Amino acid sequence: MKKYPEEIKQHVISLVSKGIPKREASRTSGVPYPTVMDWTIDIKRRRNYPERLKKYVRRLVRKGVPKCDIVKIMGLKRSTVYYFTRDMKGRLGQSGIRGKSLEFMKILVQRGYVMSDEVKESVSDMMTIRKYFPVKRIRADRRSVWVLEGMEREAMEAFLKKSGRRVINYGELGHIRKAFGIKNMRGNNKIRERLSK
Repeated sequence: MKKYPEEIKQHVISLVSKGIPKREASRTSGVPYPTVMDWTIDIKRRRNYPERLKKYVRRLVRKGVPKCDIVKIMGLKRSTVYYFTRDMKGRLGQSGIRGKSLEFMKILVQRGYVMSDEVKESVSDMMTIRKYFPVKRIRADRRSVWVLEGMEREAMEAFLKKSGRRVINYGELGHIRKAFGIKNMRGNNKIRERLSK
């Protein structure tokens, strides 16, 4: 490896510190890119935005414009908008429930449960929905069911009906019943009648 004078090294470090990309600093100084990377490994490149832009973004947030809309309108990265407004209140995520989350929530409110094969849910969708509804996820027979509190029995009936089985042994039924949190099924002929249809 070639030894470079200390002045060249300091010059390259100052260029990168000012925000010039490491490749460009390598080209202008004549120092190979891997050497520039070694010298400036601890310097993180941050794009310098005009102070005017930062103030404008902050003013929009103060007026009540959601941060996600600012990202779309201004064409900035989410992390940049967050960095400009990190000390201000306001969400950076979506400004409402929409898309798959809304579809999921409609089914959940209408029936009280949603099978995993009906709607693909994501973790962020469920975090949003859990803020507004007492929902729990039940895993049984390698499938998931999202259930509102108090609708466990109806969800279990639908789960058993959807499984398509004509016969289920008592052990499996016990596991499924336990997963759904149902204590006993004595005296409940409705489930047997619905399964036999």
